[in-house]
Amino acid sequence: MLVISYQANEHSHTLPRGPASHGVLGFHSNTLPSNHPSEDRRSSATCLLGRGGVLFGVFDGHAGPSCAQAISQRLFYYITVAMLPLRMLQELDCAVEEDRAVPPLLEWHKHPQDHSCPDGGSISFHSLRNYWQERLDEDEEEDKEVVWLTDTAQSLSC
Repeated sequence: MLVISYQANEHSHTLPRGPASHGVLGFHSNTLPSNHPSEDRRSSATCLLGRGGVLFGVFDGHAGPSCAQAISQRLFYYITVAMLPLRMLQELDCAVEEDRAVPPLLEWHKHPQDHSCPDGGSISFHSLRNYWQERLDEDEEEDKEVVWLTDTAQSLSC
């Protein structure tokens, strides 16, 4: 007979007061597995750069835990990079290029029962860097279009 303790998966976390929390004082979560081992994952983190904020996610692993695990560990980084001002992305990219320390993007709020996958970090980082470089490249293209449109408008008005 399998006995599952629901309290073992409970998690309460109090956040420090400050601008990054955006008024979130804390949270409570619990996972109730429908299978063993549970295929579902949860994540919570505070954004440390930019405007801050707290991210929460519950990821359903329908056909195994692999996808839910990968998403629970990576999605918040992409959301954070998508919200960062381009100036900060340029600073991050310069730090990587110059082999300087990169400031942390997130503070994770992990429960001891949460799964982690330490070996995927470098692959995930390279993929994340490609994403932010695409954002920077898109901004350069938009700047070129604005300059072209401005030049075109000026030449038409003459």
